[in-house]
Amino acid sequence: MTSRRGVLLAATLGGACILSVASATIYFPAAVFTIDSTEVLLDSVAPNPPAFRVERISRGTGPIQRADGTFSTIAGDELGGIALRTLATDNRTPPERMGIRLRFVSGVLPQGLRLPDTTLAGDHGPREDKPLGRILLKWGERDCKRPVPFDFRLTAVAVDRAGNQSVPGDTIRVAHDGKRQLSN
Repeated sequence: MTSRRGVLLAATLGGACILSVASATIYFPAAVFTIDSTEVLLDSVAPNPPAFRVERISRGTGPIQRADGTFSTIAGDELGGIALRTLATDNRTPPERMGIRLRFVSGVLPQGLRLPDTTLAGDHGPREDKPLGRILLKWGERDCKRPVPFDFRLTAVAVDRAGNQSVPGDTIRVAHDGKRQLSN
């Protein structure tokens, strides 16, 4: 059921997400990060380590029972999510064109979440209305009524248009006890 909803969500967003059908994990933004062959010749300086933090953790709510006893659900009700805010800078590549690669450090991921194994591109450069970019990780909750706790640590690497990679940024904690966000 979750996989079908994930596919439906991907279709309704016009391909604005990456979906792993096997695990029903969805990543936003999903613009394909590409290396610029001209920049490869011109830039050999690694970017600065990215700054990033947990903005919000949401857990799936599942169907809601109406007064008449029937259930109502909206596509996405069963999805858990982690919103990360990021900023990556470089000597040549503008922040909005930088790539971010997340790296698992330790701990227990939410059931159903698989971290992307690709460099994410797109919405992580500063804009006037949003000083930090955003990465969303979504997964299908197995039991919305009793969310399973998770606690893990992540770091990130910035990638510039020449393919140069930064050293990893700070390690952050991403945690939820099943009732509330514990991340700092």
